[in-house]
Amino acid sequence: MMLLLLAMGCNSGQDEVTEIVLAFGPDDTGTLEALIDNYNSENGDNIHVVWKTGARSSDNFYHELVGEFSSGSPTFDLVGSDVIWTPAFAENGWVEDLTEEFFNKHEPQDFIGGAMESVSFQQKVWGIPWYTDMGLLYYRKDFLDSVGVENPPTTWSELASTSRKIMMDQNLESGYAFQGANYEGGTTNACEFIWNAGGEILMGDLFQSGEGDNQELDGSVITVDSREAALGLSDLQLLIDEGVVHPEIASFRERESADAFKNEEVAFLRSWTSSYGYLLTPDSKVSPDQLGFSIIPTSGEDHQSYSCLGGWNLMIPKGLDNEKKEAVLKFVDYLASSESQQFRAVNGGILPTLQSLYDDALFLQRAPIVDFAKNFIPYLKERPKSPDYMKMSPIISKTFHQILNHEGPVDDLLADLHGNLQSIVQEN
Repeated sequence: MMLLLLAMGCNSGQDEVTEIVLAFGPDDTGTLEALIDNYNSENGDNIHVVWKTGARSSDNFYHELVGEFSSGSPTFDLVGSDVIWTPAFAENGWVEDLTEEFFNKHEPQDFIGGAMESVSFQQKVWGIPWYTDMGLLYYRKDFLDSVGVENPPTTWSELASTSRKIMMDQNLESGYAFQGANYEGGTTNACEFIWNAGGEILMGDLFQSGEGDNQELDGSVITVDSREAALGLSDLQLLIDEGVVHPEIASFRERESADAFKNEEVAFLRSWTSSYGYLLTPDSKVSPDQLGFSIIPTSGEDHQSYSCLGGWNLMIPKGLDNEKKEAVLKFVDYLASSESQQFRAVNGGILPTLQSLYDDALFLQRAPIVDFAKNFIPYLKERPKSPDYMKMSPIISKTFHQILNHEGPVDDLLADLHGNLQSIVQEN
């Protein structure tokens, strides 16, 4: 009995371990798991982080989080939030206003513009930029060499003609894969087809131009029913009519489209920079020296190439006690640190949010995809920035899917989309 009391007395003098639950989807690069394991090994006596893995699909993960937030008792202490969710999470009062915590340690210019804008809403900061992402065109360098093409295509017509050459030379059934399923990935692809023909979908409360100039605009202006938008989505149908798009494209998400590229079913792939590591896993038929990446093609040489801004931010749910919140902020500092961002970039191809890393020559030598991306950061564009975005996105992706399947004239489908988006804006 005396020994038991002594043992209890010793334990009572030890600090209790604070458990932090991080809610985030799967990470195919393995870099997040490695960082969490490292953090736990260094801080296990005081803080222990548990990763609660959410749905792979951004759409499904969003609805999982909304269900937890709506319950009033979310089972996590930190959440990886898609860059498009900030207005909804902030307006519903689900996450902490981190303006004070942010400015205690950072300045806005510490981060690349798109990442900083993604945590900002109504002149407040709601999270810490974690990592960024951009759409780009992956291609097989060796396939291009085999048909005597020196540079990757920069227009959709060039992509179609080069795909046909490679399909014949390499005996491929198709040349190009992207995300064509009816989900968030369809929305991002729709945006890029429209933007790269000179069109827009909606002028949000803050629009970032290609030159990086910020303009305050009327958030109720829907502009998707335009000649430019029709041109971009007609290019999509042209690729399908030319027979260069993978036949299963209407069901492809990120994993399926990447697998098609890894398995040498296509020569070109539109995906995210964060797919870089997955494309080079040991089971891939693509080697590092064969993998090239370039900008998203446009509707013509006179159009600027824009890429959809992706990425994730770290946000804290409302209601944590001060001790737990302090522990969470320490872990946030670790995940968003320069060292952690460099690790994920070098080992997983994940783009950092810290501006200083894009100016670090030694780091860029170790992270070629970051070196490529730095020149196109000014041409990242946000999807419509609105608290109602998650109402708008399913309608945009549905229209994209309809156009993909030739379910009606492009002009008519865009007119319907315009009307549906306008109804959402007017309702709110």
